[in-house]
Amino acid sequence: MEIKIPNSTRRKALFVIDVQPATLAQEAKNLIPFMVKMIDQTEYDAYVEANYFADELSMFFKQNNFLKNRAEAGGTAEEIRTMISNKNAPHLFVKKNTRSCFKALNAEELQDFLKQQQIEEVHFIGYDINDCVLASAYDAIDLGYFSYVIEELCHHWEASKSLKEAAIAIFRRQNMSNNGNDFPVKILSILEA
Repeated sequence: MEIKIPNSTRRKALFVIDVQPATLAQEAKNLIPFMVKMIDQTEYDAYVEANYFADELSMFFKQNNFLKNRAEAGGTAEEIRTMISNKNAPHLFVKKNTRSCFKALNAEELQDFLKQQQIEEVHFIGYDINDCVLASAYDAIDLGYFSYVIEELCHHWEASKSLKEAAIAIFRRQNMSNNGNDFPVKILSILEA
């Protein structure tokens, strides 16, 4: 797998969104080793790890009658957490019962963290590309961050190809994809996961 990583001189943060194995179909879980390799082979100025849950106060429940407590949703894949910890860079954990990281329970802490780290650009990997990744990427750009989705490392929880393709079309149209318009890139080759 070859991945283009936007390569600017801006300070960058990597957002790992909802990579919670307890919520993913097996085909979707197959991306996790590639995510680990990408994190291992790249350097960011900060890392943000987000986990969702759906309680009675969430719109997941109110609108869709979807309920999944924190224990059922589980945490980020352990191999990703370990790789981020090994980076020795600032790291923030975001707890959300919303789609967007920027509207999470600790959204103010997230904004303060990004300001303290002088982050100007954010990259996203994780699930669901058509839902939480989409909402977070749009909120990031609205808040003034350069916002890019690493599309090869984002997917839908059940690996729905049509939902992923639709989201990618939106990101490319808005120049919010790592495979979008012309900007400097670093090519990352991940031969094996």
